Amino acid sequence: MPRVAMVAARGPLEKAVRHAIESALRRPRGRVGGKGGAARVLGVNPNTPRSKIRKLSIDPTAFRC
Repeated sequence: MPRVAMVAARGPLEKAVRHAIESALRRPRGRVGGKGGAARVLGVNPNTPRSKIRKLSIDPTAFRC
């Protein structure tokens, strides 16, 4: 069975995920894991937002202001 490369869909779900992660990154000023990080805000394991940040090419340092 041939492997099929996953292509990022640019639909409403991706936009919603991007918005949720960016909103969660604003509160702790770019911190993903740890106490008060975006993962805690979202209620998920820190590896989940890290992988989405990589996939969606979000720069967490942009939220450190």
